Amino acid sequence: MALTAAFLQATAAWPVPRKVLNISSGLGRRAMASQAGYCAAKAGMDHFTRCLALEEALKPDGARVCSLAPGVIDTDMQVQLRGAHPADFPDRAAFTGMKEKGQLAAPDEAAARVLALAAWAVAASVPPASAATSDQAAESPPMVAAASAAPAGMRMTLCTASHTLSTPGTLSATNSVTSIRKLAP
Repeated sequence: MALTAAFLQATAAWPVPRKVLNISSGLGRRAMASQAGYCAAKAGMDHFTRCLALEEALKPDGARVCSLAPGVIDTDMQVQLRGAHPADFPDRAAFTGMKEKGQLAAPDEAAARVLALAAWAVAASVPPASAATSDQAAESPPMVAAASAAPAGMRMTLCTASHTLSTPGTLSATNSVTSIRKLAP
């Protein structure tokens, strides 16, 4: 949050679009036993992103802000979770199963997908909420293309105050938050 504030303050007068991408986690949106600190930190960051997006939307040249949960990635955190004693981490079997079934993304693959999706997200042109209907949302090629390009399990919350879309199964929104999720094949 401090880094974001410093960036926004230092670049406030820039005559170019400013963008903030926060990397989130599915655990910021879903609770998990023994992960309270991590879940709370990611949920807090997601809400900070939503609030900041609303603040920036009030400014003539406000920054575009989004929070992205790139899916389950095979990181050192995953190694620690799979190695935990089941009494300490009740979901250990599920994480071990994802590894055994090849359902974890490699860090470099996830990074490439995050960059590709984030490039679209911050540049997307979406009709204002007052003008968008569910039918228009369904016909919006950039939104549909981005949702189709997203890997299974990737969730992006595009927090832009003027954007609200809803297409069953692909796009959903409440208030000023648009979530894009690639459904499992």
